[in-house]
Amino acid sequence: MQTIVTLKGQVTIPKAVRERAGLRPGDRVEVTNDQTGKVVLNRVDGQKADAAERQRRRDDMLARIDRLAGVDRTGEATDDFMARIREPVPL
Repeated sequence: MQTIVTLKGQVTIPKAVRERAGLRPGDRVEVTNDQTGKVVLNRVDGQKADAAERQRRRDDMLARIDRLAGVDRTGEATDDFMARIREPVPL
């Protein structure tokens, strides 16, 4: 598998590789070189964000998006929100 290094030095880790390595959003990785110069990526054990932390981050991100969009979803169920945003916009 190949990926491209962006101008900011970022790369996308292919999904198959992330799944095999057990990498999830919020996990920490260490990037090093081995003796031959190959780039080595290792998950940092003990630094893995737990499910509650990942959920908090997602909730914070959604709240920021809602504030920017002027949306108040306080107490609204996800299914209700999804149904509402899929409704046609009146012209």
